[in-house]
Amino acid sequence: MSITIHCAHCGSENVHRDAFASWNTKTQEWELAAVYDAATCEACENDTTLTERPMQPETAREVAA
Repeated sequence: MSITIHCAHCGSENVHRDAFASWNTKTQEWELAAVYDAATCEACENDTTLTERPMQPETAREVAA
C-alpha cells in the first residue's frame, strides 16, 4: 500500500527529515546512510512529528501517470 507523509500539526505534506549521506567512491554518488527522527514542516514552520496516511486509489493512479 502506498502512503503519504504529513505534518502532525497542520496536515501538510511539505515536510522534511534530518538525514546523513555518505560518499560512495565506486559509484561517485552520495548515498543515504541514515534518516533521523527530527522532522520539520515548511508549511507551518514547526518542528513536528510525522503521520502516515494511505493514498487514495485515484491519487495513486495520478502519480503513476
